[in-house]
Amino acid sequence: MKVFYKKGWGIALSLLLIFTLLPISGEVNAETVCKATARAILGACQLKASTEYWTTQAACINYRDEDEKAECEEGASESLSSALEDCSDQYDARIRACDFLNEDAYDPEIEPEMFSADITNPYFPLEPGTVYVYRGVDEEGEPFEDRVEVLDETTDIGGVECRVVRDVVSQDDEVLEETYDFYAQDSAGNVWYFGEDSREYEGGWISSIAGAWYTGIKGARPGIIMKADPRPGAIYRQEYHPGNAEDMAYVVSKGESVEVPQGSYSDCVKTIDWSPFEPDIIEYKYYAPGIGFIKSVANTGETVELVSIERGGGE
Repeated sequence: MKVFYKKGWGIALSLLLIFTLLPISGEVNAETVCKATARAILGACQLKASTEYWTTQAACINYRDEDEKAECEEGASESLSSALEDCSDQYDARIRACDFLNEDAYDPEIEPEMFSADITNPYFPLEPGTVYVYRGVDEEGEPFEDRVEVLDETTDIGGVECRVVRDVVSQDDEVLEETYDFYAQDSAGNVWYFGEDSREYEGGWISSIAGAWYTGIKGARPGIIMKADPRPGAIYRQEYHPGNAEDMAYVVSKGESVEVPQGSYSDCVKTIDWSPFEPDIIEYKYYAPGIGFIKSVANTGETVELVSIERGGGE
């Protein structure tokens, strides 16, 4: 039986995984928790890349045509190389984030009685019945619409009553993504993000639920989506499910004037949002008092702007 095995890749990957995982063994002291976490995620990322490589190789073995078989194997090797490079880039981004955040371990203490589903933060208000409609263009220049509805519903996540927000992104009347987001506000006025039920669609069918996460499930922790007092220089995690949801934000300024189709706003907060999953992409976001999110501009060319607000079923 002929086994199609890239010996060089197998040895290199094995050594890479061994040397990556070695620093994690044993007791991790407080000073290295954040970076040890980054190394653990790196190991998981590399193992996933290896699994996908061998799964593809299993398909390659079944090609009768030798040229198709060779093309399949070459594609698998190239994909593995690209995936491992992405893992390395993401690891570097997480290490930089550890330096920025200056955190030992991310494990916020959540006392349910200190939270409310009534979101009144001026830069992220969530009044039930309100519908925000955004329009934008993606990085290919194609237009899309994003409809965000604050539902008159709450759900319990880890003992915390959270406001439910439905977010639907569509393009040419076809739904691309539907998400139910869960928020709660603490007694100090910070708005926390407790998870999301996310579904991506292709051709009318669910193609992925990979972005879904819930506080308390598989180590996921809530993050802050908007500070009670968003001062320039503040940096914080917006969500935290290692290897799945790791968005972060940095407050650039406060007092910005911004114009969007819905209107002109002053005293806006400007943030930079980014994620280790896409370390080369940054997004500038703007939040207006009494309204919330109104605009975003990414370095990929993607833009989003608020075009209308419906309150309680009316304009």
